[in-house]
Amino acid sequence: MKRHLPPVVLASCLWLTAVPADAQLARCTAALEELRVAASEAHGQSSDLESMQDLLVTRQGEFERCREELDRVQRDRQRSGVTTIPSSGECQSAALSAQSSEMSYASAIAATREGLGQLASAVRTVELTCQVPLGAFASVAEPETRSPACRSFLSSRPSAPLAALRVVCESAMSEEECAACVGRR
Repeated sequence: MKRHLPPVVLASCLWLTAVPADAQLARCTAALEELRVAASEAHGQSSDLESMQDLLVTRQGEFERCREELDRVQRDRQRSGVTTIPSSGECQSAALSAQSSEMSYASAIAATREGLGQLASAVRTVELTCQVPLGAFASVAEPETRSPACRSFLSSRPSAPLAALRVVCESAMSEEECAACVGRR
């Protein structure tokens, strides 16, 4: 024997659980605004990260040129019979600048990761509040372009500075693989 709920009981249950359309729309709009803010912040952090990376490459290049110039001067002095060796302290400011840039770059990476985490949280909030599965519209992720050796090398040293990675990389992979994995020295 089937039991039928009286229409009044069924209607009252639906009425109590239903969210008014204006309130749902308002929450959806607020969630979308949070998503817009999170996307804007993540974009800014990503731009900052790119700038920091460019600065890091510049500072490391300056340090490398200073060391090469110092080596050239030392070789020239040795050839001409001068026994005094130039001080390696001449490149100290370039080295400190490069190290400072590395630390700033690492901080920018952390800030960008945090911003992307907030963006992902905002996306989930929009999906729940607006009842739209945004992930369903996402494109397929591009395949990993790094070699398995590079992925293994980088995953075993997650917080190592870029300069240290470049030095250690050459003992683990060929010069070409290192250049593709962590960039040129």
